[in-house]
Amino acid sequence: MATTSKKPKRSTLLCDVNPHPRDGVLTFTDWDPVEQKKVHYYTITATGERVRKSMTGILGERFDRFDEWEAVNKWYDGWKDDPEGKYYTLIHYLKLVHEPRLSDDQVKATILQTWEALGDDATTEGTAMHQTIEDFLNGVLPPPGPGEDVPFGVRMVLDMMDAFYPEQQLEPWRVEFPVLYQVRAGDHVEGLRGREADALIAVGCGLVDALFRSKKDGRIWMLDWKRVNPKKKSKGLLGVQTAAPFRKFAPRPEDMALAPFHEWEAKSFHKYSAQLLGYRHMLIAGGYFTKEQFAGCFLVQMHEKHMPKNRAHVVEAADMHAEVAQLFADETALAVREWSAKRQALASPLPPKPKAITATTKPKLAKPKRV
Repeated sequence: MATTSKKPKRSTLLCDVNPHPRDGVLTFTDWDPVEQKKVHYYTITATGERVRKSMTGILGERFDRFDEWEAVNKWYDGWKDDPEGKYYTLIHYLKLVHEPRLSDDQVKATILQTWEALGDDATTEGTAMHQTIEDFLNGVLPPPGPGEDVPFGVRMVLDMMDAFYPEQQLEPWRVEFPVLYQVRAGDHVEGLRGREADALIAVGCGLVDALFRSKKDGRIWMLDWKRVNPKKKSKGLLGVQTAAPFRKFAPRPEDMALAPFHEWEAKSFHKYSAQLLGYRHMLIAGGYFTKEQFAGCFLVQMHEKHMPKNRAHVVEAADMHAEVAQLFADETALAVREWSAKRQALASPLPPKPKAITATTKPKLAKPKRV
């Protein structure tokens, strides 16, 4: 009796359904098996070379201006003396009830540890939400059936897509899409020839949360999932002005981002916008897509609590294209200098090793003169 072989099940992973010629050039590592700890870095797959900076790292140097220890020192006395303050009870418990009783410096350190723990918890929750959405868009999680519980992130995405440019008939094209931006050495360093001129210098890299494609015109729409609590005064609804409409004072210098974003406040919305536009810049300049293939870049804010109407908040990235272009001009120049310095160090002759002292080369000591 003849047997019929079953066809292999077709992969639903978007990277298999919609492959790109530059897939596989970048490798992301999040766990060190030797040190047994979480890490976060990217390497060029072909060479194993670690990429100098990710998009997050590049922007962190310009936007992450909050100094935790400086803030605690600045506000501690006010917290301690204000019965209505957020940390009043904690401070006095640690100083008067806790055994052993803590000094002011020890209390400050405890507050910093609390902030760190809360940040770690938020990061864990955000990572889990991203993974759930990624699995759903990849077909790993099946669509929810009638009456089934829908994971939070999936529900937010489904509700959002019902109202997000429905005429475009958007469909998920890729998730966690890796992008590596490199420049040719010979285009930036004079006097190079041959293989050296064709060497590629890595400037930056990253992972794009989601790329959707329009069934109507084929253009790409970039979406970035952000698990941000809108009740936090420092963040609120991204892109919505939460401060008083008539500010009494101009922003302080420490509230502003660093060049080339020095005319923008160092707010989450501005940093996230620069991140999205940075990915867009790398995708276009790196040859992944043309400028005409891109439609827009949008932030999708979600949180389990406090979302207005219990729906995701979607906002287009701020217009920071000129600043992002300058950012990559600056980072490219810096990456080229780093590459040139490393090249020069490798080309420089090593200093001669000191001659080993042997029985035949021991220095002869002059005999003491007789008096």
